[in-house]
Amino acid sequence: MRRGFTLIELLMAMALAVVVISMLGFIYGNSREIFNTCQQTVELYQKIANTIALLESELRNMRVTHDMEFFIDGQPWNRHFDEKGLVSGLPYSPLERDSVRGLRSHLPAHLRNLLQYVPSFAIYGDSYTDKSGVKHRSDILYFKALTSVAGARREALVLYRIERPMLPGGKVGTPVLKKYVLVRKGTGQYEEIPPDGSGTDICVGVTDFKVEYFYYDRYGRQPPGWMSVPEGQVCTFCYLGWARIDRDGVIWVPDESGRGFDNIGFDDYFAQLSVGSRILLYHGRPHQKDSGSQGLPQERVWKFGNDRDYTVVKIERVGSQVKLRVANTNPPLPISQKSVRFRAGFLPAAIRLTIGFLDTKGRRKFVTSIIHLASR
Repeated sequence: MRRGFTLIELLMAMALAVVVISMLGFIYGNSREIFNTCQQTVELYQKIANTIALLESELRNMRVTHDMEFFIDGQPWNRHFDEKGLVSGLPYSPLERDSVRGLRSHLPAHLRNLLQYVPSFAIYGDSYTDKSGVKHRSDILYFKALTSVAGARREALVLYRIERPMLPGGKVGTPVLKKYVLVRKGTGQYEEIPPDGSGTDICVGVTDFKVEYFYYDRYGRQPPGWMSVPEGQVCTFCYLGWARIDRDGVIWVPDESGRGFDNIGFDDYFAQLSVGSRILLYHGRPHQKDSGSQGLPQERVWKFGNDRDYTVVKIERVGSQVKLRVANTNPPLPISQKSVRFRAGFLPAAIRLTIGFLDTKGRRKFVTSIIHLASR
């Protein structure tokens, strides 16, 4: 005769079943949590990868220029932005107030007046401290590039920066990497994308944005390496200053008054320029003849038409001076100029971006990308 299960055996079986079901539920719950965490991590890293890919694409299309920001020139025969002189310690002052069209309004207030006019690709050094007391690098990229606007490639000013939105109650929201774009639609017509000036959210959750550039001085004043812009300062990749032109058409820095490179931009004897680079010469001042002379020879008079880009064909360092020659042009470069202003933009060989973010567990992570710039 078959014997049935006793009550104790049934209770033990039920207990084992409960244990097994609990274990399976625990395993399923943990597996689901791990899956969700992995999925969120993959999505997070994918967002960071997409952000870096976008930055690489735009930075590789950066334009070499010394007239970066858009402007309305009061002198239509001159296609370059003009200076009025050193006013109130600022290196640039527009001939017409509000003639410059740029993205300055999207800079933090403490960086807005470092340059009155940004002539070339610029990096602004900045940082912030979060509510936990942790300091984060939040540099700013500002450049001219070919970018996609409404499905078409357009020349535009582009600015990238981290912003921390303010929430109701005075709380600070999650930091976001934002992009601002300004395009020129026509003569004197400009449009910010989007039109309300709110910019575009590129990646929410970016806590750090560090920008470094590779610097090499072929004259050997310092070893090559990665450089960062000090906080509260700006680095514009442009040579600016004063020169003189001798009777043979050779351009010398400094000018006859001893004024050389401005204290903004670079002063490494044009080490970043090469044959074929472009330099803007403008506002020349001829040597004055003695009081009995009647005027100046035609080739020595600097006209508005001489404010133009010239192509560099030779650069040479001579002691504490630097001299360069430019290609013959029509009209020819005026000679015997005791003082002339110059601007010459360039691009660094490479940019190194370090993007910081918090992972799904709140841990601080960093991704670094080196972007080699196509045009020098």
